[in-house]
Formats: sequence, structure tokens, C-alpha cells
Amino acid sequence: MSHDMYAAWATTELAHLVIADPARWFKTPPKPASLATNALRDGRANWPVADGVLRVDTGKGYAVAVEMKRQAEGLHGTLTALGQAHAYLHRGFDAARNVPTILREVICDFTEERLRRARGRWWVG
Repeated sequence: MSHDMYAAWATTELAHLVIADPARWFKTPPKPASLATNALRDGRANWPVADGVLRVDTGKGYAVAVEMKRQAEGLHGTLTALGQAHAYLHRGFDAARNVPTILREVICDFTEERLRRARGRWWVG
């Protein structure tokens, strides 16, 4: 599967997880009728361009930049992803998520756990 396909899949999975169990993602879960998610591609043509964008609307909109790295990219890829995530925060995203291409359960569990622990507006992981 291509890098872009993996990124689209990971972003879509995150959107499904937020809808499936909002209590795991929000300190005060919104009512189901007021919660909406969208998995999108970043529309910018200039660097940095996120591999995916997760939009979560609870009455207030949140945008999470998703950066996908394959395991084969190693330490260099991981460090690049962290730099890109930092740039996304400066672009105005509410959070940035670096997703390694590993088994579905690991991606979902790790991401859920990190977002549950996130404090404040910005989070990079």
C-alpha cells in the first residue's frame, strides 16, 4: 500500500474512533448529535503539508494534523516527523499526530491513549 493510502487509512480510522467512543477523547464528552468528524487531505501546496487532517467538530472545531511515517524510515523519518509536527502547530493546527505504519490495533490504542493523556491545546506525539 502506498504512503498516501496508509495516511488516508490512518486518518479515517482516527475519525471512526472519535465517533465510536467520544468519552475516550474528551474530558467532557459532547452529545452524539453535536459531534462530527472528517478525515481529509491537507489542501496546502507549500511545505509543510500534512499527510492527513482530522477535523473534529463539537460546536468548536478542532484540526489535528496527521503525519505518516513507515517503520523503514527509521530514526531519520521519526525526527523529520517531529519537526513537521512542530511546523503544523505553528500553522494553526490544534494538535499533530505522528503515526508509524504498524498493526492497526497498535496505532489505534497508542493514539487513543496519547490523546486521552493530552493536556492543554497543543500536543505532539
